[in-house]
Amino acid sequence: MSQAIVVLLSFRCTVYPERSEGHSCTSGNSIQRINHSERRVTRRSEPLCSLWFYLLFLALNMQDVDVIRDVLEQTEIAFPASSFVKSLHQQYLNRGGLSKKQLEGLYQIAQKVNTIPVGKLSTLEAIILKKPTRYKSEKPAPAPLYKKDEEQAKMIEAILEKYPQHKRVLFLKAKYENNEIFSSTEISELERFHRLLR
Repeated sequence: MSQAIVVLLSFRCTVYPERSEGHSCTSGNSIQRINHSERRVTRRSEPLCSLWFYLLFLALNMQDVDVIRDVLEQTEIAFPASSFVKSLHQQYLNRGGLSKKQLEGLYQIAQKVNTIPVGKLSTLEAIILKKPTRYKSEKPAPAPLYKKDEEQAKMIEAILEKYPQHKRVLFLKAKYENNEIFSSTEISELERFHRLLR
């Protein structure tokens, strides 16, 4: 945008050069017919100066447009005690941008401010819609500290089915139900008791 302004300002008026120092309405004499001896120009040359001024006006007014910054400033004026708005404004100035969730929060508050033009709110809404929505992946369920061995349960059940009063196996069953880990000796005992059933 600034480059366009430089180009516009670098042109020299070919319609009224004696009255338009420092600006231009055309880049050459090919657009209008000029009688250099009489300094007469055709009627269609006059609107070109107006067109140049209009283009320059648009360039000057569009180069510094920052809708998010303007909305933040107006919202902070309307809600000076809001720490949320102040935080957003500070983050925007430091980082040069806000996340989609932050912009959504700003939009909700800005809708309550009467001094903000509807066009700027619409632009802010469009900016929010263009931003991608990021979803946090759900954390996996924590794995249990102890996983029961189903084979041990089957062996205990088979032994107690034949010897329901077996004290050692009843002890191992209680330990199994309390999610207590069997020692290597206890596992060997259980396997030995189970083999005796055959």
